[in-house]
Amino acid sequence: MGMAMTDRELGPGERAALARERRLRNGRTVIVAAILAVVVLLPAAHGLIDGLSGAPHHAPAWMRSAGASAVIAAVIVGGLMQWREHDEVIRRRAINAFAVTGVIGLVGYPLFGVLGLFGAVAQPDTLWAVAVVGGAAAYLYQHWRDNHER
Repeated sequence: MGMAMTDRELGPGERAALARERRLRNGRTVIVAAILAVVVLLPAAHGLIDGLSGAPHHAPAWMRSAGASAVIAAVIVGGLMQWREHDEVIRRRAINAFAVTGVIGLVGYPLFGVLGLFGAVAQPDTLWAVAVVGGAAAYLYQHWRDNHER
């Protein structure tokens, strides 16, 4: 077995890469902890207080908004952290997938309106889901194509 290398035995580039990896791991840990605190621990604390007081109440509306806001903020911050870490190929795939998602949303909304004249009923959530699935399919197709062209 080889000896474990310490930071002093690493070269400057290796130390910088290791420090960058640690920063990313710590950032991810903070994001996950914040989501857990707002989405899980805050309602649990509210329920515990209600249980101890003997007068259960419904959770206030701001608690759901805070949870949704925490998840949205985590997705944005996590996405930006990942964006910085990827190379131009993966960024191009992501841009193309975002474009497909946008085009489906842009074209799908009037299309669903026209289909509504013929009795088809579609909710905005359906359009959102179709756009997200279309964007994911575009990304996965590019990934598959790039890995199978060789």
